[in-house]
Amino acid sequence: MSAGVEARATVVFGGSFNPPHLAHVLAVATVLAVEEVERVLVVPTFQHPFAKALAPYEDRVALCEAALAWLPRVEVSRVEEELGGESRTLRTLE
Repeated sequence: MSAGVEARATVVFGGSFNPPHLAHVLAVATVLAVEEVERVLVVPTFQHPFAKALAPYEDRVALCEAALAWLPRVEVSRVEEELGGESRTLRTLE
């Protein structure tokens, strides 16, 4: 990295988002307001690792997009769908 260039973080915000709600919106908005981040990736769980019953993945992704994607620098990621199977934080980050 060049001198004088500061690295900016990507924040990963994962969860079941079953459904996404106001506290999720407030958490993301707070991070954007107080931290200098390049982006926030919202990562809905594809399959809960403890067999928690979840609404269909497509529905939760669509609700996350409606609730959170309007915020600047926020993206809803489908990486856990691409990985398939149970969602584990370490595996997702790798």
